[in-house]
Amino acid sequence: MTFDPLTECYSQSGTAAVTKCFQDGVANGTIDSLSAPPELLFPQCGMADAYWTGAYATMPDAGYIALMTAGQACFQGLIDGGRMNADAMPYGVLKPECYGGVNPYLIADSDAQQAAWDKYATCAFG
Repeated sequence: MTFDPLTECYSQSGTAAVTKCFQDGVANGTIDSLSAPPELLFPQCGMADAYWTGAYATMPDAGYIALMTAGQACFQGLIDGGRMNADAMPYGVLKPECYGGVNPYLIADSDAQQAAWDKYATCAFG
């Protein structure tokens, strides 16, 4: 059986353990930094637990937008400071204003939810 550091990290239990695993893997060169979720590599941005547990999918609109907005500012600061590759910016935090104040995960109707994601993508990527 071949050791796969990414699988090893994803098999960890709890946000702290998985975060440490990814950070250690990047630090020791067994994991490419672009392969690791930035939410877990940089827990100081406040998104690690919501990312790992999936809690963002059930957050009220205001909480979701606040999380994405704070995450965007934090990750951009890491990029500006040379600590993070710009290509690693999480998709969901690129332009939080493009959500229109709504957490798309809370939209029950699948067509309406897809329309919300399409609207975000069009806004965020032009």
